[in-house]
Amino acid sequence: MRLPVFVDDGGVPRRPELLVWVQMPTGIAVAHEVVSEDDGRGLARLLTRSLRQRAHAQIRPPAWLRVAEHATAAELRNELGDRFELRVAPTPELDEIFEAFVASMPDGDDDASYLEGGDVSAASVARMFEAAAHLYRVAPWKRAADDEVLRMDIPAFGVQGACVSIIGALGESLGLVIFPSLLAFERILATADVPPGGAPDLGGPVLSLDFWRARDVPPSMRREMDAHGWTPPAPDAVPVVMHRERDGVPRPLTERDVRIATECAFAVASFFVRHREVFGGAPFEPVRESSSVADSAITVTLTAPYDADDFEAPAQLVPVAARGMPAPSAKVGRNDPCPCGSGKKYKKCCQDAVRTTHAQESKRAAVHDLDEHMVAALERYAMSRHGESWDAAASRFVRAAGRSEPLLGMLAAPWSVYVSRVGGARVVDGFLADHARRLTSDERAWLQAQQRAWLGIWEIAATEPGVGVTARDLLSGQTRRIVEKKASQQLTVRDAVLARVVDHEGASYFCGMYPRLLPPTAVAPLVGKIKRRARTKGDVPIEALATEDLGLALVKQWAKAVRDEEARQSGPRKLVNTDGEDLVLTTDHFDIEPGERARIEGALRAIDGIEEEEAEDGRMKLVLLRPGNAVHAHWDNTVVAHLVLEGERLRVETNSKQRADRLRALVEQTCAPSLRHRLREHTDPTSSAQRPGAPRLPHEPSAEEKQALCQLKQQHYRAWLDAPVPMLGGKTPRQAVRTATGRQRVDVLLRSFENGEHRMSDGDPFDFTALRAELGLDPTGP
Repeated sequence: MRLPVFVDDGGVPRRPELLVWVQMPTGIAVAHEVVSEDDGRGLARLLTRSLRQRAHAQIRPPAWLRVAEHATAAELRNELGDRFELRVAPTPELDEIFEAFVASMPDGDDDASYLEGGDVSAASVARMFEAAAHLYRVAPWKRAADDEVLRMDIPAFGVQGACVSIIGALGESLGLVIFPSLLAFERILATADVPPGGAPDLGGPVLSLDFWRARDVPPSMRREMDAHGWTPPAPDAVPVVMHRERDGVPRPLTERDVRIATECAFAVASFFVRHREVFGGAPFEPVRESSSVADSAITVTLTAPYDADDFEAPAQLVPVAARGMPAPSAKVGRNDPCPCGSGKKYKKCCQDAVRTTHAQESKRAAVHDLDEHMVAALERYAMSRHGESWDAAASRFVRAAGRSEPLLGMLAAPWSVYVSRVGGARVVDGFLADHARRLTSDERAWLQAQQRAWLGIWEIAATEPGVGVTARDLLSGQTRRIVEKKASQQLTVRDAVLARVVDHEGASYFCGMYPRLLPPTAVAPLVGKIKRRARTKGDVPIEALATEDLGLALVKQWAKAVRDEEARQSGPRKLVNTDGEDLVLTTDHFDIEPGERARIEGALRAIDGIEEEEAEDGRMKLVLLRPGNAVHAHWDNTVVAHLVLEGERLRVETNSKQRADRLRALVEQTCAPSLRHRLREHTDPTSSAQRPGAPRLPHEPSAEEKQALCQLKQQHYRAWLDAPVPMLGGKTPRQAVRTATGRQRVDVLLRSFENGEHRMSDGDPFDFTALRAELGLDPTGP
């Protein structure tokens, strides 16, 4: 049982746990211990020690043990094996002991502090008071209800998708509550009624900025206010930041906690003044706005409603004065300078494009709302008309998928009403026949468009961020420009998705998608299997793809390909260097004898293949090169090792144990007896761990670096054209394209390269058009 306190464990706050063993039916506490919250073996250790003591006292051990949680039972089985029968059931006897223990603990209010013993700076608390005064003057709780939540993102603090609730509509408990997610907020609503004596469930860790009455503020915090001159906005409105665990227990504050609460208060106050219409229960257009206080580099983005996806205008950065009220936002006028920075007037530059994009997004949102409404109506119709027969027909999709994916309903729901057949007919066909006259023209047109849609393997050919994608069905050969904002942000070139695409009123929409995408190498054999099933080597007719039988076969094959790809990616990977040796990052450390560094420098410079790099911070950096490369024939040399002299120490870095052994022998022979080997380090290159002292920081490459990288890629891929490739049966790509099968394999490899380039590059992927043309392949793929 976790205690409702935190203890300092080497500067890290931790909640200890109380472990108790109670003998029944006597109710005697046989043993107890307070352990660290991450001590996974504490209970087993307590039991083992107590059992040993009982054995010395010649007291018989218990026949069985009862614990409250399955996780605890598993822990004991791991440690004690089958020594005892374990039963998982409520343990109210322990709850009583725990409550008595907690009641005996001293009150910690005397130690309450804004500064948390130095973990929070006085400057941050002063700024929090300033933000709180700003929020208090605006008083958003006079209009906002606590369920009118906002989404908050603060990239600088790693905050993404937080949920902000404004409390105080009833005139009490004024302030802001920041939940980690919308799901956490919804969870607390679902468990609002806590049973007597039960612990609350806040849905997750919760950060809050509340306004307390002065008499409720602990004396120690009031003394800090007086000492530092922190003035609350009103005598009975003292701002207090709290960080509570999921069960409501206060957690020690950090500097980050206070700064998040501060920036949130500034942003909410600004947002409320500009967008009062968002609150109060009336319909409103979705809003997303970013703001930044004038004296801060922190940007806060608020979105209303929380899950909004469509906006009248893109998010704009609004400067917020640290003092005074924020000014109302202004829209871009037709004759104002265009926000894109072109120097032209807005009407002559981006106005038409923005209007078109907004119109497309509004139409897309309306179409998806219509489809959601129609799917629900069709499901009710199918249940009332066909009952269990429809359930059986709809379940065929899940059986074909072979497992229950968390988001499988994205495709399963539309499939059940638009494709599944009951008594030889689709649900949508029967619905239109029975209810066509009751539908609006828009509803009829949408359902008729759904009747013409089909399930395809859509490969992304191009993306328009924030707008949509251009995709080609690898089965039917059809190409569509699909209006889908989320897809444009999540998919990249050569990704493949299993989806239904609906053509409606001159536009195309994704309407049902399998929740896992596949790369080109996994898709190519799948396309071949489906075409063989359809008895064609060319394009599969749309009429065939629209059938339930071929669609279920496609779902089954796609699900299998996803499982195979996941297994391939999760399996161990063997990495080797260009000499074919296992890739193991190896560092040898040497100590240099006093006064011998100059001699060591000279000896190392004399090694054949050594080149000296530019000195840095008193360090001498050398690189050992070897002519040619065993794998890349176009490389002039191979980097064998890096050597760094710093003070009286030498570090030799290589990428295999074999190279390290050879280099150690060479260095010791060259430099003996002036240095001594101290230790060797090995690092697994597949591990996410980083070597201490060498953090990998994000780096924006310069124009020169980008150009050099582009030239290196050009050289690499051009050499690849004439290099034997195992996936091509040892042939070079130039040789392989002489046959139809070889051309197909080379095309798949190029599409995989292209997919990787778009996923890994920083907006500047390599262009394979020239290489495709040189091989005689379609520049855009099949």
